[in-house]
Amino acid sequence: MGHSGDDELGDARENRARPLYDPPPFPDNPKFCVVECGNCGRKSIPVEMQDLALTASLFNATAERAHSNSKARGFWPQIVRADDKLMQLGSKVALIHSEVSELLEAYRKDPKADCGKKFPDAHSCSEEDLSFSGGKFSGGARRVIPGKSIGLTLEEEELADIIIRVLDLSGHRDIDIGRAVLVKMEYNSTRPHKHGKQF
Repeated sequence: MGHSGDDELGDARENRARPLYDPPPFPDNPKFCVVECGNCGRKSIPVEMQDLALTASLFNATAERAHSNSKARGFWPQIVRADDKLMQLGSKVALIHSEVSELLEAYRKDPKADCGKKFPDAHSCSEEDLSFSGGKFSGGARRVIPGKSIGLTLEEEELADIIIRVLDLSGHRDIDIGRAVLVKMEYNSTRPHKHGKQF
């Protein structure tokens, strides 16, 4: 029997069609495995995993975009010698450190102060709306307008820079960072208070 629009609404929640995420973040846990519809054989993701799969996919898509942008701006020059490749990776880790240090400086100053960055006058995406967050539009619309402030606090800017640097490195190394984050968070949920340490 095929699936009509009404059939979709009547499907059991665990059989609703969603984009597959392969491999699943938690392959040994039955509730996170891909299921197959008994009627048409179509594979889908259980409802418990739908948000996780979307989160992982968004992480990876953002990593690809961050790395593409970084390469376009000269942060990944061609490497010839193997030693240079190791040095390049070391420099990327150091750049992540530098962004963390800038976040510390933001807290020492005023984390809620405007970061002072503005879009260049020639910026082309003058109508791109960046106010969508967490599944809903937050506050007033923040649009990319040439010559105007990017609308981030020092804290927001530096936290974003840390994430962008990490995603850039993940993209370069072809790491499934979405799955890695979800698996590590799942593991951390099983650890003792403060992970058994003092702080």
